[in-house]
Amino acid sequence: MITAAAPIASEVIDFLKIAACCPIIEGYGQTESTGGSFSTKSVDPKSGHVGGPLVNTEFKVIMQIIHSKYNRWWMMLRWDTPQKTLM
Repeated sequence: MITAAAPIASEVIDFLKIAACCPIIEGYGQTESTGGSFSTKSVDPKSGHVGGPLVNTEFKVIMQIIHSKYNRWWMMLRWDTPQKTLM
């Protein structure tokens, strides 16, 4: 199974791994950055993190923003893959 929408709580992912008896891959990205940028592996025992970058994805953390409740990071992404455009 693959989940790639809004973040899902790690407890829910852990439950689904047990209940469905199958690996669950968590994907993260943005529409502005051509979709998927990071993904967990199917054999990853931990859940609730973004995983590693996908093939040909380069990233750089450029700033940390500290809020009262959450730490947030800004990062830059770059790809080597040529884009196809629909015309």
